[in-house]
Amino acid sequence: MVITTDVSCRGESWYQIDHRLKDAFFKSMWEAFKLSMAIGILYDRAKKDISDNDDKVTISRNMFIQHAEEISYFFKTAIITSNLVDFSEKDRLYLAFSEDVTEEELESDERDVLIQGVSEDALSFDKAAFLKGFANYGADRLAACISSNDNETMENLMDFLNDSYNGETEELLQMREINEDFDVEFDDEVIES
Repeated sequence: MVITTDVSCRGESWYQIDHRLKDAFFKSMWEAFKLSMAIGILYDRAKKDISDNDDKVTISRNMFIQHAEEISYFFKTAIITSNLVDFSEKDRLYLAFSEDVTEEELESDERDVLIQGVSEDALSFDKAAFLKGFANYGADRLAACISSNDNETMENLMDFLNDSYNGETEELLQMREINEDFDVEFDDEVIES
């Protein structure tokens, strides 16, 4: 997946990350954006830009082009697993893997077969905005770790990331409970049939 435009991130969280975390904890805003995106995908939460002010952080299109394979992986993971979009399985698979098929590999009539049954919403889906929403949520979580002391900030970040990795944050524990309840109900249905 190639994003060919710069991505502007607005809001207090991005401002805080840029001014308080960028040089101390991240080499570039690209690294912060990537981690924020991963957090949003893990938590399956996204957030739109809420600020129209001129304070913004811009991630260069060159970073997205250089890291197109990573971005593609993030997108595929998110579009296949996220409950934030209401797409059919066909839509999700089309969005995740259609770019892997080049025009040269397709015969003229195969393009029609590839998009057959795919919704208009999926065909016009804004992939960059979808990923940016996850990054915005993740930025809020990273900014919440910032304190007045760099050592404390580092400890807060490490604790949050460790708890997230282990699935021990309150939100992830609730998500696991919901999934386990669903699995139990599903298992009961299978047994009764």
